[in-house]
Parts: sequence; C-alpha cells; structure tokens
Amino acid sequence: SLGVFSEPLFNAISKAAQDQAGTCNMQDAAQILTAFAKFKIKDDDLLSALCSGVSGADWSRQSGECVTSFLWALGTLRRAQLAKPLLPPLLERISQLAPTLRLRHVVLAMTGLAKVSAMAEELRISKPMRQASTVISERVSELVDRLDPQDLGLIAWAIALLGPPGKGPIIRAVSERASEVSDELSWWSVAHLEYAVRSQAGELGVPPERLLQPFLDCACTSEARLRKESLMFHAEPEAALVAAAPWESRSGDTREADAPKRALVVGSARAVLKSLQDSGFQVETWLRFSEGQRLGRAWPEEGVREDCKVCCLRYPGSSDALEFALHGAAAVLPRGARLWVFGHVQEGILGTRAALSPLFRLKRKPFGTGDARIWEAVRTKARAKQPFEAWLQDTSLDLGSGARPWLSVPGLFAGGGLDIMTQLLLSRLRLKMEGAPKILDFGCGNGALAAGLLASSEGAGSAGQLDFTLLDSDAAAMDVARRNVPGARCVVGDGLEPLLAEGVASDSQRFDVIVSNPPVHRGRPDDWRALRGLLEGAGRLLRPRGQLWLVAQEHVPVGRLLACVSADGSWGVGGEAGLYHVTLEFSDGRFSVWLAELAAHRRPTEISTACATAKGRGKKRRSSSASVRLSAAGVKPLKKKRMVPPGQDCKVKEECCQRPLSADGLMCRS
Repeated sequence: SLGVFSEPLFNAISKAAQDQAGTCNMQDAAQILTAFAKFKIKDDDLLSALCSGVSGADWSRQSGECVTSFLWALGTLRRAQLAKPLLPPLLERISQLAPTLRLRHVVLAMTGLAKVSAMAEELRISKPMRQASTVISERVSELVDRLDPQDLGLIAWAIALLGPPGKGPIIRAVSERASEVSDELSWWSVAHLEYAVRSQAGELGVPPERLLQPFLDCACTSEARLRKESLMFHAEPEAALVAAAPWESRSGDTREADAPKRALVVGSARAVLKSLQDSGFQVETWLRFSEGQRLGRAWPEEGVREDCKVCCLRYPGSSDALEFALHGAAAVLPRGARLWVFGHVQEGILGTRAALSPLFRLKRKPFGTGDARIWEAVRTKARAKQPFEAWLQDTSLDLGSGARPWLSVPGLFAGGGLDIMTQLLLSRLRLKMEGAPKILDFGCGNGALAAGLLASSEGAGSAGQLDFTLLDSDAAAMDVARRNVPGARCVVGDGLEPLLAEGVASDSQRFDVIVSNPPVHRGRPDDWRALRGLLEGAGRLLRPRGQLWLVAQEHVPVGRLLACVSADGSWGVGGEAGLYHVTLEFSDGRFSVWLAELAAHRRPTEISTACATAKGRGKKRRSSSASVRLSAAGVKPLKKKRMVPPGQDCKVKEECCQRPLSADGLMCRS
C-alpha cells in the first residue's frame, strides 16, 4: 500500500492524464482507471476526460484484457453513468469475446457486470447487460474447477446478483468447489457464498445449509485472526511511544527532573499507562469508550488534578473526534503541560497538526517507527471549549414524518445521522406489538435506530408501547441518546457485560427483541469482537422465541458467525445444535438484514438437540413478508414449500414449524 503518499501521487497522475486524454488510447484509459479503482479513488474529472478521449474508439478491435478491466473499473468506482455512451458497445464486445476469454478476464467481466447492474435500468442497458451476463455465466460453469479460491465467493455473489439463466446449478457448483478448498477461503468469500446460497435457495436443488456447513470453521478462525490483527495494529503506536518514553528526565535538564509526577492518559493505552506508572507518575485516565470493567466518561471528571503536566492521547480515528479529545484534555491541563498524540498512519494521525492549534504549540516534527507516528506539543494559554454541553450539535433528523430536532456530538458514526444501513434495517423490521415489547438497541450511538422505531410505532397507533434499553460503549454518544430518546433506559458499557452482570432471573426481565447495526471495525482495521459478544450473549438476554435483528455490509459473514454459536451459548461450530434459527431477510448485494430467532425450546444454559420434537407447537406461525420484500429487491427468497430430508417424514401436520430436522439444518416448511 502507498498509504499517505497515494493522494498526492494520484492527483499528479490525474492531472497528467487529463492533459493528454485526447491522445489516450483505450488500453491506456483502462489501465489508468483500473489503478484508480484498486485504490478506491474516485475522480470524476479524470473519468469524464478519459471517456471523452476514447469515445470514437473501434470496440471491435479491443482485447479481452482492455474491455473487462474497463468495465470492472467503472463498476468498482460506481461511476458507470459517466460512461453511458460507451457501455452498449463495451457490453456487446464482452459478449463477442466471452467464448475465448481467459479465466482472469471472466472473473473481471462477471464482477464488473454485477457492480454495474444496479444502474442497468437507469442507463437503459438492461438488454445488453442480460446478454453479456448469460454468455459470461456459461463460461463460468465451464471454468468452475479452475477458479482461484478467493474468486469463488466473488463469482457466486455476482451470479446471485445478476440472476442469469441456470444460476442455481452454477451457484451450487461454485459452492461445492469452495467446500473443497474451504481452508483457503477468505471471510469475504464465505460471506459472498452465503449470500448467494441463501438468496437463491429455491434454485439449488439441495438444502442451503448442506452447502454452507463446510464454511463454519473458516468464519470462526477468521474472527480470531481479525481480533489478533486488530490488537497488533493498535499496539504498534503504543509500543513506539513506550519505547521512546519522551516523558523521562533528560540528562542535564533540571526542569524535566523536577517536573510534577502526575500524568493524564486519554483513550485506551494500557501499556503507556503502565510505563508512566513505572516511571513514577501518578496517572489519571479519561476513556470516552468503555473498556472491560472501566466505564467511559463523556468528559474528563472534575476531579482530574490540574497539575497533570504530562498527557498521552491515543489518536481516536477521526479529525472531529480528535478535536473533541484535545479540548477535553486541554480543559484539565495547565499551561506548559507536555502532550504526545500517538497513532497509526492508516488512521490519519498525520493530519493532527491542524487540530493542535491554538490549544497546543507544536514542539517538533512527528516521529516514530514503522507506521506509528507521535506528535509532541505544549499546552498554550488558549481556552478550551468546555463543558461537554458546549459540544452538542443541534441538527435535525427525518424519520419519515418530517424533520425533528436532533442532537449529535463529534466522533459518531455517519455524523450522528441516519445512515443507509440503519434506514434499511428500519424498513425491514417487523415488531410483535403484543403487550409492551422490551427492546434492546445494541451499539445505539445517539439513538437513531430507537427513535426510528418509536416514530414507526407512533404512526401505527402504538405510541408508548415500546420499552427501550439503549446500550453503547461510547459515553458521549449515550449522553446524547438520553436527550434524543427520553424515557429510554440508557446503559454505558463494553458490550453486553453490564446487562449480563445484572442477571436475568425470569423471562420478564429478558428482551423480546434486540436490534443492532453493530460495529465491525475498531478504528481502521476490521474487528468483530463487538459482534461476536452480541451473538454469544444475546441468547441469555432474549425471551423464548426472542428475535435478534442485525444489519451489516454483505461481505461480513453474519450468517456463518451466528451458526458458530452453540445451543449453550458457547463459541465454536454450532451446526445442528446451534442456538439460533437464521434467516437472511433481505440483501441487495451491498447490505444485508439478518433475523436470528431463539427457539422456544433452547436455552443458552442448556444444550438441547436440534431434532427436538415438534409436539405441543400447535400455534401457527405468522407468515413473513420477507418474500414480497426480497422479490421487490430482485433477490429471490426461499421458496415456501415442504422440504424434508431423504428418508425422514415430517411429523408436523398443517403447521409451519421452520425448525431444523437434520444435520444439514434443513427446514420443514409445511
């Protein structure tokens, strides 16, 4: 990766390419766009110039490498509309070349078609798109055994999204091939495969779980690997600061030697805290985000001593969160106090200079080792923006019934507004309104999801019938959530631990529904610790037949991670004895809504077999509207038909039990 150097480098390339766009040939244009697409750099001026420069190209003479790369780049950059005149001849040429395309070009063509497909109708290219999809998918069926393990998931995802003739057998063949190389699959591939299998379940000819079962181990090991990589990522800047130990007294500097031994640590930095203590400092801490048993605080406590003349601040991951943290630290630091801001280059630490002024004066250029960087500065006499209430941002939020007043604070996901995934989850949620359902919003942020559900219930005439508990590790977000969702119970804590520690002696203390747009990153790196904690602990907090609704990006293997939870709530390979009945409620190939239902006969504290008898379950289950929703989105849902494993009779008559009956996890859908 070129890291921080990529932006100026690509800016220079863009300028040079635009200047010479008139003389650029098709192959050069494809190579330039592919480079920008690999780095996810969107430059509309460059794309327009290149498309204009090759508008008169003879497509019948272009190679497979050229046309497939060009299409893939347009789809990856999501800028196909800027190349609208070029798309019909481009797609026609791909169809012509399909029988002779090399394997790599088939993969590029398939994924490029899938990425452009969302705009096919708008761009009026549906017919050439269908034709190209059909002929390329035929090539895929011929080349399945030669596909690279990391391409299998992409191909399955593309086939499911495009829906060419014969899609079911192709997805089945790809999945069976993937099961043979499951040890080599990435978690992205596993997620793509599950999306394809579940969304096209009625076309496969075999139970979906039979195809998905081999990928459970991959999901479990991926979670462990990502956790380790995330810990290493965050440990690097901390280790660099500890190694430098700039707070240590320097030879001949009596001012340093006589400095008061009190320090402030802002953010998660256990190694730095210990190093300071080993150096004789009494250390105060301010955590905005809860960590284990250490609860977060929205603002430094008034009890923090103002004689802390040393401060170490972990870069919080965004410029607005950094500004908030710097003012919080400056509010309790005296003039002349020394500050070190440390973080990773990939987090954006190099952009710290602008945020330091005017509260702090820079002492020297950033230093460090590897990708770790440390900024050193000194507290000035400038006044900090305080207290916490001074940081509240008055905005508005439209939850479907017009704009309403809304509060936010720096450092929140999507700026504290209603992001696209939360909107999707709100549009798909179906709540049981009997009585006063208890709902937990896990990772609530400033309360947008809960507020949306309340607005929906008011529109349905069910105002006041929802009993909400909001939970987040971010103390600042929770302070704002209390104001945005008055009447809700608000809990600050690291994951579900605060609620689990309270204990649930009876079903009346448990939740009917848990909803979440869970965090799947910790700063820059992927990290599923919060998601895993939710999946493991939800079973102990849900009532029998309770529901867990989740929304995530399609490439996060939520379905396989849910299957990793055993009936006793432990993490492993649940398989047949899994805790949840899992349904992919909706997916458009980018985002997915998942429903995990806790079976009435299962408890996380006791292991029960998946083949429990259906006796006594005479109550007919309300039919789901997922079929209509999935079809409307162009994704075919599971067919509502009776499916029973070979040699096993369904014991349920005129009921819909939808529970596992075999080791394959096959469902009876009477």
